[in-house]
Amino acid sequence: MSAPVSMMDFAGIVLPSGRTDGILCMLEAYFDDSGTHEDSDVVLWAGLFGNRYQWEMFNQLWSQKLADPSPGKPAINQFHMYDCYNSYGKFLGWRREATDFLAHELTQIILRTMLRGYAIAVSRKDWDRAFPPGRWREAFGDAEGICLRNVYLQLIEQVKQTGESQIAIIFDRRPHRERENRAVFDVFDRYQKQENTTDPRLVSIAL
Repeated sequence: MSAPVSMMDFAGIVLPSGRTDGILCMLEAYFDDSGTHEDSDVVLWAGLFGNRYQWEMFNQLWSQKLADPSPGKPAINQFHMYDCYNSYGKFLGWRREATDFLAHELTQIILRTMLRGYAIAVSRKDWDRAFPPGRWREAFGDAEGICLRNVYLQLIEQVKQTGESQIAIIFDRRPHRERENRAVFDVFDRYQKQENTTDPRLVSIAL
């Protein structure tokens, strides 16, 4: 995950912060991908969502931890789990105790801010076997596509439990998937408007 300061600055530009009566009615969701390159075995999308106050607290605590990540280690400006786990890049030379300590501390920040999360993983090989190129692939999409559709569905179901009425989603930028992702968003948006559902409404998407 990148440095949260830039993430929150971006959110402040593209997302509304709440209603004029001071009652917050917007949840902000951030999703990132892993294994979305063509030769990966598994495609995964995972993310966190919460209200603006939760994200502001998260931003503060996360920034503080990156400034003092692990005893005796210098400040870092970004955290990537792959690099941390493999002692690569900014974590070159870190022993397992140091990387595990940082991962644990960051996990505690997520728990402390009470952000909710959702993740889905799909075996690319199994999906391609079940839905080879052709009519069925056009209908159901590829492994990454089904992950994105599932994110929309499950996010709406989870947000129902919070009592909030609106959701704004920010996905990790993937230019070659932008057209498809916006098309999926438009389908959900049109359905909600036509059916006038009581489901939490998807009000914006940033890619």
